[in-house]
Amino acid sequence: MIKSFAPLKGLKVVELGTYVAAPSLGFMLSLLGAEVIKVEPVGGDITREVTPWSWLNYNSSKESLCLDLKSRQGVDVFKRLAKSVDVVVDGLGPGVTDRLGVGFMKLSRLNTGLIYCSIKGFSSKGPDAKRAAFDSIAQAEAGLMYVTMSGGESRPTRVGNPCVDLSAAAFGVIGILSALLDGKKHASYIEVPLFDFVAFWNSYWLPYIQISGKQPSNLGTEHPGYSPYGVYRCSDGFVFIGVLNDKHWERLVERLGLQKELSPKTKTHERIAARSTIDSIIERAVERIPRRSVIAALGDAVPCAEVRDLESLLQSEELKGNERFVNVMSDGAGKVNVFLPPIGVTASKNMRVPRQGEHTEKILKRLGYSGKDIHIMLENRVVS
Repeated sequence: MIKSFAPLKGLKVVELGTYVAAPSLGFMLSLLGAEVIKVEPVGGDITREVTPWSWLNYNSSKESLCLDLKSRQGVDVFKRLAKSVDVVVDGLGPGVTDRLGVGFMKLSRLNTGLIYCSIKGFSSKGPDAKRAAFDSIAQAEAGLMYVTMSGGESRPTRVGNPCVDLSAAAFGVIGILSALLDGKKHASYIEVPLFDFVAFWNSYWLPYIQISGKQPSNLGTEHPGYSPYGVYRCSDGFVFIGVLNDKHWERLVERLGLQKELSPKTKTHERIAARSTIDSIIERAVERIPRRSVIAALGDAVPCAEVRDLESLLQSEELKGNERFVNVMSDGAGKVNVFLPPIGVTASKNMRVPRQGEHTEKILKRLGYSGKDIHIMLENRVVS
């Protein structure tokens, strides 16, 4: 059982942003105990309608304030809010908060201990600072789409989940926690460029290119340092097999009964040179066998895995029995299951996403606005 604790209890956070990066950062902070106010535009966050699964996944355990930041009074409300919190998460486009008058420079004068975390596509100090970008743009520009290509493919392919946005959120949490450990002696600006950490991921390969004089290919399934290493077709789908050393190789040859075709004494460099031949022999050996039978034969001796689709993942006992697999309620979609990030905390089995603007009046009252002020702002659509 994961120990339930709230190390960020009492921390107040304002989250600006939509889609995945900023919302998932705010969600992780809320799981750690922070009070998170999600600022939505009047009319609500676009993901409520466009990608409701994303909305459900990353926005529970927050308060919702709908605010028109294009109005002078809306900006005044946000500034008053920023003075009362510890952290602002900015996931809007490059330069947007500055143009609205709620960027770091303005807010840090109002709140000298503010931690301001900005998630952008490219570094503000680089030549592409003004370019609009999101998850797939960073995947393309920083080489991730290239490394997903497998043998025989000529078109780069994106990773089919928002891995870059989610990693941006995790890096943002690290930056915010670091600033908190520093004691909030001054206002802190934390920048998380999507391009930079995808480049960090691919820094695994940059020395390889410099040492070998060539770039690796077919990285979607292969690895230039190991063989056999890839995906093989079985009678009912695919398995991944990854032989990392000579011992694994000996066991593979023995467990699949391939002693007549392959020598268990073949060394790594020899296996790499004979990769295509070895791959063909292994695929012939498993193509009439169900995946689970291959896993059963190799599982305790050779690294291997069943290649699952997402529906089978959803139905798997490993997922269903996990305490991080929790219920989230919404007024529109009812009850769905989400999987919480493994950050050392757990939450109630029943969570809920806020209704659009559910906490607007409550938050404005906390900020000192009178009932008359709130009524006028509601009438004028400054808030909703």
